[in-house]
Amino acid sequence: MTRSRRWRLRSTLLPLAVLMSLVLPALSPAGAHARADGRIIGGTPVDIADHPWVVALVDTTTKRAFCAGALVAPAKVVTAGHCLLNRDRRRLRVVAGRTDLFAKDTGTIARVAGAAVHPGLHTPMPYVNDVAVLTLDGALPYGTVPWVSPREDETYEPGTTGWVFGWGRTEESGTASPRQLRTVSVPLWDGDACEAAYPDRIDQSAMVCAGTGGSDSCQGDSGGPLVVDGRLVGLVSWGTGCGRPDLPGVYTRLDRYATWIDRAVRAA
Repeated sequence: MTRSRRWRLRSTLLPLAVLMSLVLPALSPAGAHARADGRIIGGTPVDIADHPWVVALVDTTTKRAFCAGALVAPAKVVTAGHCLLNRDRRRLRVVAGRTDLFAKDTGTIARVAGAAVHPGLHTPMPYVNDVAVLTLDGALPYGTVPWVSPREDETYEPGTTGWVFGWGRTEESGTASPRQLRTVSVPLWDGDACEAAYPDRIDQSAMVCAGTGGSDSCQGDSGGPLVVDGRLVGLVSWGTGCGRPDLPGVYTRLDRYATWIDRAVRAA
């Protein structure tokens, strides 16, 4: 593959076997890098009980999980805007409360009642304004995560440690996504270094780079939360390869969109 040209969205599809555990047993309302696919690189398994706001997005047509997101209010999920491109939102489901996506006897599956995609979402890659808010058809019984406030430059200081979560690939050449939720710590990059890694593709006000040669998000992690000090500061968006030392993951920088997110979350 050509390193400088193989773009990777971080959305992906789980195998058909996941359909039986994700969708068929419990399609009920909640009331009862660019990387196109991937798993967390260099991470460790974690329990959803410790991070109850991490959710998976499932398409009932393909019967597969393809992105992740963060529960920011009982019936609101923040995810990457590109996760909703060319998808029938009536067929979307949000899976919450599951560490293991095959564990059909745990968690909740919620229907998506509405979706607000940032009107400035730029496609194709590299994505700009890559953020969306899903409205669920009922409140989920899980904890939520607060998001960053507007213009918090200090939160994105180079070297700051962030944590990214997802069910994506665990290696760049992997063919499937894991069933187990994973996380990995990723250092945030200097904006100029980020631009140098991806010439003419980075908007420093809207994107932040993070990761090292051994720590990164990957295909299948799109929309997954990037958290610093217990707050949602970014979303897995795009990149080239997975875990390459000179090509970090690129995340939507959410302090740029904090006000927009607030309005979307407050909307009915």
